[in-house]
Parts: sequence; structure tokens; C-alpha cells
Amino acid sequence: MGLPADQYEVDLSMVRGLGYYTGPIFEAVVDEPKVGSICGGGRYDNLVGIFSSQHLPAVGISVGLERIIEVMEGLGLGPKSLGKTLTQALVSVFGVETVPESLRLVQELRGAGIRAELYLGTDRLQNQLRYASRKGIRFVTIAGPDELAARTVVLKDLVSGQQMTVPRDQVTVALRQALGA
Repeated sequence: MGLPADQYEVDLSMVRGLGYYTGPIFEAVVDEPKVGSICGGGRYDNLVGIFSSQHLPAVGISVGLERIIEVMEGLGLGPKSLGKTLTQALVSVFGVETVPESLRLVQELRGAGIRAELYLGTDRLQNQLRYASRKGIRFVTIAGPDELAARTVVLKDLVSGQQMTVPRDQVTVALRQALGA
């Protein structure tokens, strides 16, 4: 097919999915950095028939996203924060009673162009702060029952450790200023 010989290899000893592959199988491998196969697949004539009454020959492939990211990191490709997150602020959730306000806040931040993530759960605040820190999220908004009653939000900077209490209607402005936007 006109491909240079150094761009492919035929390996008759390769085995993949003997239970359903019925023809050629293939893998894409990255040699440098050495991560092994980043995708693989093959022909399977009878597999679709398991889920349908039709006999449909098919070819499929799966891609290993984690391996592709590993290759990108190894080659210095992609954004500088690859492996962390692009999220600028985590909106904390204190409990079922605070979920509606947390949802409103994350929508408001996103609407203002701030990359915000809603914490999925009602873990203790310490666990939420640890989660944000591990992911490299710099700011956490804290709006527990006390803050909701006072119509305020605490904005915590995980890099400096400082936090400030701002009026609820000024959160977006305060966060944009803190982000330098």
C-alpha cells in the first residue's frame, strides 16, 4: 500500500481476543517513550450478532487514552498542565441542602468564563480541599449553611493559603480579580 517498511511490522505471533476476533488484528505501538500499545483492534464477524439478530461483519478498535496522555507527557506535547486540570475553581458541596446553591454558583462562574468544577459528593470539606489540591485547582468556593444564611461565600486560595469572605453577588468579580483576569 506504499507505506515505508519502517512504519509497520507484521507479527504472526500476536494474539488478541481469540474468543471473538475472526480475522486480522492490529495494534498501534509507540516506541519512544516506551509505553507499549496505545490502541488495538481487529475483525470480528460474529460479535455484533450477540447483541442483534443480524449477522454483521465488523472491524473495531479501542484507544488507550491514558497511554496517549503518557506519550504526550513524555514528548512534552500538549498544555503545560497536562496531567493536572484546567479547572480554575472548585465549588464545594456541604450536603444535600446546599446542592441547589452550589449548582447555581458553578453555572454562574462558568457563564462568566471561569473554568469551574462542582465537587461530586458531600464529603467533609477537608476531603474536598485535598481533592482540589491533588488536581491542581487553585481556588475553592465554600458556601456552607452559615455562608448561605449570611449571603456570603468564602474564596480559598490553595496556593497562598489565604481566604476571604465575599458577598454572594460579588463572587465572580472577586474570583476574576484573584485569577488576574
